Amino acid sequence: MVVFSLALGLLGAAVYITICRIKSEIESQILAVGLVIAALLYLGFAVFGTANSAWIFVEAAGIGIYSLFAMWGLYYSRWWLMVGWLLHPVWDLWLHFFEQGASFTPAWYALGCMSFDLLIAAYIFGVQLGTFNSKVNLKANLKSSEATDCVEGSQSEKSQPPVNSTSKRQLLLKILLTACVVSTAIHFIDNYLYIEQYPQPDWITPSSVYVSWIGWTMVGIVGYWLYKNQRFWLAYLCLVFYSFCGLDSLGHYLYGGMSEFSPKMHFFILTDGVVGFALLGFTLWSSLILREQFKEPGTGI
Repeated sequence: MVVFSLALGLLGAAVYITICRIKSEIESQILAVGLVIAALLYLGFAVFGTANSAWIFVEAAGIGIYSLFAMWGLYYSRWWLMVGWLLHPVWDLWLHFFEQGASFTPAWYALGCMSFDLLIAAYIFGVQLGTFNSKVNLKANLKSSEATDCVEGSQSEKSQPPVNSTSKRQLLLKILLTACVVSTAIHFIDNYLYIEQYPQPDWITPSSVYVSWIGWTMVGIVGYWLYKNQRFWLAYLCLVFYSFCGLDSLGHYLYGGMSEFSPKMHFFILTDGVVGFALLGFTLWSSLILREQFKEPGTGI
Protein backbone atom coordinates (compact mmCIF):
# COMPACT_ATOMS: atom_id res chain seq x y z
CA MET A 1 0.00 0.00 0.00
CA VAL A 2 2.85 2.37 0.85
CA VAL A 3 4.66 1.85 -2.46
CA PHE A 4 1.42 2.16 -4.42
CA SER A 5 0.49 5.41 -2.63
CA LEU A 6 3.89 6.97 -3.20
CA ALA A 7 3.86 5.93 -6.87
CA LEU A 8 0.35 7.37 -7.29
CA GLY A 9 1.55 10.68 -5.89
CA LEU A 10 4.53 10.76 -8.24
CA LEU A 11 2.28 9.98 -11.21
CA GLY A 12 -0.10 12.76 -10.23
CA ALA A 13 2.82 15.17 -9.88
CA ALA A 14 4.10 14.20 -13.32
CA VAL A 15 0.70 15.03 -14.84
CA TYR A 16 0.58 18.30 -12.91
CA ILE A 17 4.07 19.28 -14.08
CA THR A 18 3.08 18.45 -17.67
CA ILE A 19 0.15 20.86 -17.37
CA CYS A 20 2.52 23.52 -16.00
CA ARG A 21 4.85 23.00 -18.95
CA ILE A 22 2.03 23.23 -21.47
CA LYS A 23 0.64 26.38 -19.83
CA SER A 24 4.06 27.84 -19.08
CA GLU A 25 2.80 31.42 -19.39
CA ILE A 26 0.71 30.91 -16.24
CA GLU A 27 2.94 28.31 -14.59
CA SER A 28 3.40 30.28 -11.36
CA GLN A 29 -0.36 30.76 -11.00
CA ILE A 30 -0.97 27.02 -11.47
CA LEU A 31 1.66 26.15 -8.87
CA ALA A 32 0.27 28.71 -6.41
CA VAL A 33 -3.35 27.59 -6.81
CA GLY A 34 -2.30 23.96 -6.42
CA LEU A 35 -0.57 24.72 -3.13
CA VAL A 36 -3.74 26.28 -1.71
CA ILE A 37 -5.92 23.43 -3.02
CA ALA A 38 -3.61 20.90 -1.36
CA ALA A 39 -4.39 22.55 1.98
CA LEU A 40 -8.11 22.90 1.18
CA LEU A 41 -8.47 19.17 0.56
CA TYR A 42 -7.48 18.40 4.13
CA LEU A 43 -10.16 20.77 5.37
CA GLY A 44 -12.62 18.81 3.26
CA PHE A 45 -11.48 15.53 4.82
CA ALA A 46 -11.87 17.08 8.29
CA VAL A 47 -15.38 18.43 7.61
CA PHE A 48 -16.74 15.31 5.93
CA GLY A 49 -14.88 13.08 8.38
CA THR A 50 -16.76 14.71 11.27
CA ALA A 51 -13.58 16.00 12.89
CA ASN A 52 -13.96 18.13 16.00
CA SER A 53 -13.77 21.92 15.97
CA ALA A 54 -10.11 21.88 17.01
CA TRP A 55 -9.11 20.06 13.85
CA ILE A 56 -11.30 22.29 11.71
CA PHE A 57 -9.36 25.24 13.10
CA VAL A 58 -6.03 23.51 12.44
CA GLU A 59 -6.92 22.83 8.80
CA ALA A 60 -8.16 26.42 8.35
CA ALA A 61 -4.86 27.67 9.79
CA GLY A 62 -3.03 25.49 7.28
CA ILE A 63 -4.93 27.11 4.42
CA GLY A 64 -3.82 30.52 5.71
CA ILE A 65 -0.17 29.47 6.01
CA TYR A 66 0.08 27.97 2.54
CA SER A 67 -1.92 30.80 0.99
CA LEU A 68 0.75 33.12 2.35
CA PHE A 69 3.47 31.13 0.57
CA ALA A 70 1.37 31.10 -2.61
CA MET A 71 0.94 34.88 -2.49
CA TRP A 72 4.64 35.50 -1.89
CA GLY A 73 5.45 33.09 -4.70
CA LEU A 74 3.30 35.08 -7.12
CA TYR A 75 4.34 38.57 -6.08
CA TYR A 76 8.00 38.07 -5.12
CA SER A 77 9.73 34.88 -6.17
CA ARG A 78 8.89 31.29 -7.01
CA TRP A 79 11.40 30.27 -4.37
CA TRP A 80 8.55 30.88 -1.92
CA LEU A 81 6.39 28.43 -3.86
CA MET A 82 9.17 25.87 -3.61
CA VAL A 83 9.39 26.39 0.17
CA GLY A 84 5.62 26.02 0.48
CA TRP A 85 5.55 22.76 -1.46
CA LEU A 86 8.61 21.52 0.44
CA LEU A 87 6.93 22.18 3.80
CA HIS A 88 3.63 20.58 2.86
CA PRO A 89 4.90 17.00 3.38
CA VAL A 90 5.34 17.94 7.05
CA TRP A 91 1.62 18.71 7.07
CA ASP A 92 0.92 15.40 5.30
CA LEU A 93 2.88 13.09 7.57
CA TRP A 94 3.00 14.85 10.91
CA LEU A 95 -0.70 15.73 11.25
CA HIS A 96 -2.45 13.38 8.85
CA PHE A 97 -0.48 10.15 8.96
CA PHE A 98 1.12 9.88 12.42
CA GLU A 99 -1.15 12.13 14.48
CA GLN A 100 -4.91 12.29 15.04
CA GLY A 101 -5.56 13.65 11.56
CA ALA A 102 -5.15 10.07 10.37
CA SER A 103 -8.59 9.33 11.83
CA PHE A 104 -10.28 11.24 9.01
CA THR A 105 -7.57 11.27 6.30
CA PRO A 106 -7.01 8.15 4.14
CA ALA A 107 -3.47 6.87 4.66
CA TRP A 108 -2.96 6.40 0.93
CA TYR A 109 -3.79 10.06 0.34
CA ALA A 110 -1.37 11.40 2.98
CA LEU A 111 1.47 9.28 1.55
CA GLY A 112 0.60 10.10 -2.05
CA CYS A 113 0.35 13.78 -1.24
CA MET A 114 3.82 13.67 0.33
CA SER A 115 5.51 12.26 -2.80
CA PHE A 116 3.43 14.62 -4.96
CA ASP A 117 4.58 17.66 -2.96
CA LEU A 118 8.25 16.67 -2.95
CA LEU A 119 8.35 16.17 -6.72
CA ILE A 120 6.65 19.53 -7.33
CA ALA A 121 9.17 21.22 -5.00
CA ALA A 122 12.03 19.51 -6.87
CA TYR A 123 10.60 20.70 -10.18
CA ILE A 124 10.39 24.32 -9.02
CA PHE A 125 13.95 24.05 -7.70
CA GLY A 126 15.09 22.80 -11.10
CA VAL A 127 13.28 25.58 -12.93
CA GLN A 128 14.79 28.22 -10.66
CA LEU A 129 18.29 26.84 -11.30
CA GLY A 130 17.65 26.80 -15.05
CA THR A 131 17.66 23.01 -15.35
CA PHE A 132 14.42 23.17 -17.32
CA ASN A 133 13.78 25.59 -20.14
CA SER A 134 10.96 27.80 -18.99
CA LYS A 135 9.32 30.54 -21.03
CA VAL A 136 8.45 32.28 -17.82
CA ASN A 137 12.08 32.20 -16.70
CA LEU A 138 13.27 33.50 -20.05
CA LYS A 139 10.80 36.38 -19.90
CA ALA A 140 11.75 37.11 -16.29
CA ASN A 141 15.44 37.11 -17.15
CA LEU A 142 14.80 39.39 -20.11
CA LYS A 143 12.82 41.82 -17.96
CA SER A 144 15.50 41.66 -15.28
CA SER A 145 18.18 42.39 -17.85
CA GLU A 146 16.22 45.31 -19.26
CA ALA A 147 15.59 46.67 -15.79
CA THR A 148 19.28 46.38 -14.95
CA ASP A 149 20.22 48.25 -18.12
CA CYS A 150 17.79 51.02 -17.27
CA VAL A 151 19.14 51.29 -13.75
CA GLU A 152 22.71 51.36 -14.93
CA GLY A 153 21.86 54.00 -17.46
CA SER A 154 19.97 56.23 -15.06
CA GLN A 155 21.90 55.85 -11.79
CA SER A 156 25.50 56.31 -10.89
CA GLU A 157 27.57 53.49 -9.44
CA LYS A 158 27.54 55.22 -6.07
CA SER A 159 23.77 55.18 -5.80
CA GLN A 160 23.33 51.45 -6.42
CA PRO A 161 24.88 49.85 -3.31
CA PRO A 162 22.41 51.46 -0.83
CA VAL A 163 19.47 50.30 -2.94
CA ASN A 164 20.86 46.79 -3.17
CA SER A 165 21.73 46.59 0.52
CA THR A 166 18.28 47.86 1.51
CA SER A 167 16.66 45.23 -0.69
CA LYS A 168 18.84 42.52 0.84
CA ARG A 169 17.92 43.58 4.37
CA GLN A 170 14.22 43.50 3.47
CA LEU A 171 14.70 40.01 2.02
CA LEU A 172 16.54 38.88 5.16
CA LEU A 173 13.74 40.21 7.35
CA LYS A 174 11.17 38.46 5.16
CA ILE A 175 13.03 35.16 5.53
CA LEU A 176 13.30 35.53 9.30
CA LEU A 177 9.64 36.51 9.58
CA THR A 178 8.57 33.53 7.46
CA ALA A 179 10.70 31.18 9.56
CA CYS A 180 9.11 32.56 12.72
CA VAL A 181 5.56 32.28 11.32
CA VAL A 182 6.11 28.66 10.24
CA SER A 183 7.94 27.58 13.41
CA THR A 184 5.46 29.15 15.82
CA ALA A 185 2.47 27.93 13.78
CA ILE A 186 3.68 24.32 14.04
CA HIS A 187 4.43 24.65 17.77
CA PHE A 188 1.22 26.47 18.64
CA ILE A 189 -0.85 23.92 16.72
CA ASP A 190 0.86 21.11 18.65
CA ASN A 191 0.29 22.98 21.91
CA TYR A 192 -3.35 23.55 20.95
CA LEU A 193 -3.96 19.87 20.19
CA TYR A 194 -2.02 18.41 23.13
CA ILE A 195 -2.32 21.20 25.67
CA GLU A 196 -2.74 18.79 28.57
CA GLN A 197 0.70 17.32 27.85
CA TYR A 198 2.57 20.64 28.06
CA PRO A 199 3.80 21.86 31.47
CA GLN A 200 2.45 25.42 31.60
CA PRO A 201 0.26 27.75 33.74
CA ASP A 202 -3.38 26.82 34.20
CA TRP A 203 -4.54 30.09 32.67
CA ILE A 204 -3.26 29.01 29.25
CA THR A 205 -6.20 27.48 27.39
CA PRO A 206 -6.61 26.17 23.84
CA SER A 207 -8.44 29.34 22.81
CA SER A 208 -5.71 31.58 24.26
CA VAL A 209 -3.09 29.63 22.31
CA TYR A 210 -4.55 30.25 18.86
CA VAL A 211 -5.81 33.77 19.62
CA SER A 212 -2.35 34.81 20.83
CA TRP A 213 -0.69 33.30 17.74
CA ILE A 214 -3.03 35.15 15.39
CA GLY A 215 -2.48 38.43 17.25
CA TRP A 216 1.30 38.06 17.36
CA THR A 217 1.49 37.08 13.69
CA MET A 218 -0.57 40.08 12.58
CA VAL A 219 1.78 42.39 14.50
CA GLY A 220 4.77 40.75 12.82
CA ILE A 221 3.32 41.23 9.33
CA VAL A 222 2.53 44.87 10.12
CA GLY A 223 6.12 45.25 11.35
CA TYR A 224 7.48 43.99 8.04
CA TRP A 225 5.19 46.33 6.09
CA LEU A 226 6.34 49.29 8.20
CA TYR A 227 9.99 48.33 7.75
CA LYS A 228 9.58 48.00 3.99
CA ASN A 229 8.00 51.46 3.90
CA GLN A 230 10.83 52.89 6.04
CA ARG A 231 8.69 53.57 9.10
CA PHE A 232 11.46 52.20 11.23
CA TRP A 233 10.46 53.32 14.73
CA LEU A 234 7.04 51.67 14.55
CA ALA A 235 8.53 48.70 12.68
CA TYR A 236 11.03 48.10 15.49
CA LEU A 237 8.26 48.23 18.07
CA CYS A 238 6.21 45.65 16.18
CA LEU A 239 9.16 43.38 15.41
CA VAL A 240 10.45 43.34 18.98
CA PHE A 241 6.95 42.50 20.20
CA TYR A 242 6.60 39.77 17.57
CA SER A 243 9.99 38.23 18.37
CA PHE A 244 8.53 37.22 21.73
CA CYS A 245 6.10 34.96 19.89
CA GLY A 246 9.12 32.69 19.51
CA LEU A 247 10.98 33.61 22.69
CA ASP A 248 7.85 33.10 24.78
CA SER A 249 7.97 29.38 23.93
CA LEU A 250 11.10 29.07 26.09
CA GLY A 251 8.86 29.97 29.03
CA HIS A 252 7.62 26.36 29.03
CA TYR A 253 10.85 25.42 30.78
CA LEU A 254 9.86 27.59 33.76
CA TYR A 255 6.95 25.29 34.54
CA GLY A 256 8.44 21.83 34.15
CA GLY A 257 11.62 19.80 34.31
CA MET A 258 13.46 18.89 31.12
CA SER A 259 12.39 15.26 31.46
CA GLU A 260 8.71 16.27 31.35
CA PHE A 261 9.04 17.36 27.72
CA SER A 262 9.09 14.92 24.81
CA PRO A 263 11.78 15.23 22.11
CA LYS A 264 9.13 16.71 19.83
CA MET A 265 8.28 19.40 22.39
CA HIS A 266 11.96 20.23 22.92
CA PHE A 267 12.43 20.60 19.16
CA PHE A 268 9.44 22.91 18.73
CA ILE A 269 10.35 25.04 21.75
CA LEU A 270 14.01 25.42 20.79
CA THR A 271 13.18 26.16 17.14
CA ASP A 272 10.84 28.94 18.26
CA GLY A 273 13.57 30.30 20.53
CA VAL A 274 16.14 30.34 17.73
CA VAL A 275 13.93 32.21 15.25
CA GLY A 276 12.77 34.57 18.00
CA PHE A 277 16.36 35.46 18.92
CA ALA A 278 17.23 35.85 15.22
CA LEU A 279 14.36 38.27 14.65
CA LEU A 280 15.21 40.23 17.79
CA GLY A 281 18.87 40.32 16.74
CA PHE A 282 17.97 41.68 13.31
CA THR A 283 15.90 44.45 14.90
CA LEU A 284 18.70 45.45 17.29
CA TRP A 285 21.25 45.32 14.47
CA SER A 286 19.11 47.61 12.32
CA SER A 287 18.42 50.10 15.11
CA LEU A 288 21.71 50.18 17.04
CA ILE A 289 24.35 49.43 14.40
CA LEU A 290 22.86 50.49 11.06
CA ARG A 291 20.75 53.18 12.77
CA GLU A 292 18.20 52.98 9.98
CA GLN A 293 15.65 54.84 12.06
CA PHE A 294 17.55 58.06 11.31
CA LYS A 295 16.91 57.49 7.59
CA GLU A 296 13.16 57.43 8.17
CA PRO A 297 11.24 59.94 6.02
CA GLY A 298 10.59 63.11 7.96
CA THR A 299 13.58 62.87 10.30
CA GLY A 300 15.51 65.38 8.27
CA ILE A 301 18.66 63.24 8.29
